[in-house]
Amino acid sequence: MKALIVEPSQTFRKLLAKSLLEYRIEPDEATGFDSATAKLDEHQYDLICMSMYIDDGTSKDLCETIRNKPEQKNTPIILLTSAQSNDLNRTSMAGGVTEIFSKQRFDDFTQYVAGLVTRKQLSTRHQGRVLLIEDSEMVAKTISRCLIEKGYEVEHHSSAVPAIRSFADNDFELVLTDIVLEGNVSGMGVVRAIRQFEDPQKNSTPILATSGYDDQARKLELFQLGINDYISKPIFPEEMLARVANLIANQKLIRQLELQSAQLQNLAMTDQLTGLYNRHYLMDIAPKKIAQAKRHDHPLCMIVIDIDHFKSINDNQGHSAGDEVLTAVGQLLAGNCRIEDLVARYGGEEFIMIMEHCDLDNTEIKANKLRELIAEARPAGIDITASFGISELEPNDDFEDLFSRGDAALYEAKDTGRNKVVVH
Repeated sequence: MKALIVEPSQTFRKLLAKSLLEYRIEPDEATGFDSATAKLDEHQYDLICMSMYIDDGTSKDLCETIRNKPEQKNTPIILLTSAQSNDLNRTSMAGGVTEIFSKQRFDDFTQYVAGLVTRKQLSTRHQGRVLLIEDSEMVAKTISRCLIEKGYEVEHHSSAVPAIRSFADNDFELVLTDIVLEGNVSGMGVVRAIRQFEDPQKNSTPILATSGYDDQARKLELFQLGINDYISKPIFPEEMLARVANLIANQKLIRQLELQSAQLQNLAMTDQLTGLYNRHYLMDIAPKKIAQAKRHDHPLCMIVIDIDHFKSINDNQGHSAGDEVLTAVGQLLAGNCRIEDLVARYGGEEFIMIMEHCDLDNTEIKANKLRELIAEARPAGIDITASFGISELEPNDDFEDLFSRGDAALYEAKDTGRNKVVVH
C-alpha cells in the first residue's frame, strides 16, 4: 500500500510517516497544494493524509482536485487538524474528506489505519500468490488451473534457478515445488535456498513439496530441510487445495500475530505522545549500555534536558500547544542523534540522551547544537528554550550516579539563567 502525506510541518510529517511504515504502508511526502498535485500526477495512492492548513493552497481545493481524478475518486482522504467543529466537519465531508482526526488524538488515526489495512487485505481478489516450480508442462497446467480458479495468483517456472531468482525479487505466500526438476538444481536445492534467506519474511514462506517417488528417506530429509507439507503424485486437486489453503492461512495468522506482538512491544517501550522511548525502556536498557561501556572501556555521557518555563506554556497556551511543543522537541532530538544514541522522554518536559562512544567535549558540542535548534524551532508558533545538564560515566557509576550528576548540572543551568548547557 502507498500513502501521500500533505503536511507543512516536518515534525508531524515524520511522525505520520513513521506510523504508516509500522503498517507497511509506503509514505510519500508533500508540504502543500503544488507538491501534492505533482505527486498525484505520478502515483496512485491507497490513502491520503492532509493537514487542514497546507502550503500554497487550501485543503478544500486539494480535496476537490483529488476527487476529480478518476483513479483517486474512491481513495480515503484523512484530514488531520488541531481544532474541530461541527461546521468544519460538515464542510470537509461535503468536499470529499473521508474522516477527520484531531492531531491531539493520534491513536484514533492509527486505529483507522489498522482497520484500513485489514479491509484492504480482505478485499484483495486473490487469496495468495503461489510460486509453482514444476517441469512437467501438463502437471503445471493442471495445478495452475486449479489454483487460479480458486482465486490464487500463480507464477510458474520449470527449473529452480529462475524460480529462486523470482522468489528473491517478489513476495509469495507459498512455494509449491516438485523435487525432481530439469536443470542442475533439484527441489531440495530450492528448499535450501529459501531457508537460507536472511529476511525472516522470506525464509519463513511455507513450502509444499511434491514428488512421484514415495521415498520415506527422501521425505524425512525434506522435512528436516524445512518443508511444511508434502504431497505424493498423482496430485488430487481437492487435497492440494486444502493443503495450500491451510498453509497460507496459518502463515498469515502467524505474521498477523507477529505484527500485533511487535506493536504491543512498541507500545510498551515508547512514549505515545513524542514517539521516543519511554522511562520504562530507558531504565531497562541504560544499565546495559553502561555495563557495556565499562566492559569495553569506551566513553559514555548522559544529557538531561528540560524545556524552560513549560508550565507557563500549558497555563497560557493550553495543553494541546504543550503537547505540540513536547512532540516537536522529541522529534528534533530523535532526528539529530546517531543510531547508537538512546533518546527517551523521562517524564513531563524532561528528556534524557545517552551518548555512547562520545566523550565530554563532543557531548557538550552536541548539546549546544541541540539547544540552538530548539530555540529556532518555534513549535506551535511558540518561542521556547531548553536547559541541558551533562555527566560522564565514571568507573564506579551506575545509572543513578550518572543521572544524579546530570540532573544536578541541569538544575545549575536553570538556576543560572536557563537556555544553557552545564557540564557536571
